[in-house]
Amino acid sequence: VLNGGSTRLARSDLLDELSAELTRLERKERLVLVDEELHRAYASNEAFMETKALHGYKQVQWTHNVVVALEQERKRLLGAEAVGEVVEGMLEFMLEGWVFGEREAGGPGDLVSRMLRGGGGSSSS
Repeated sequence: VLNGGSTRLARSDLLDELSAELTRLERKERLVLVDEELHRAYASNEAFMETKALHGYKQVQWTHNVVVALEQERKRLLGAEAVGEVVEGMLEFMLEGWVFGEREAGGPGDLVSRMLRGGGGSSSS
């Protein structure tokens, strides 16, 4: 429906979409928890600190090790988010007609098509 598609959806497709959305939301929630603990770790003057975001249970670790581990996890989560957005943009570009012949360009997910046509990332032409 978002891109002019059918308003009907098979039950299995709906469950797949909801499952994928739940996974995206869980990743975003995890990123928030990692960011909060990373902020606390940077602000800490203690040699040890308690963390829960990394493994899901409380544990005490060296503060430096916590910072390194939380930064790695944050980068992993942000990388997965960025890759997902790029792939989604590429699929939108393909759906616009370049590959599938479906519809005209110009929607909000039009970043990849502008970049491939040499228009850059800005919305002004």
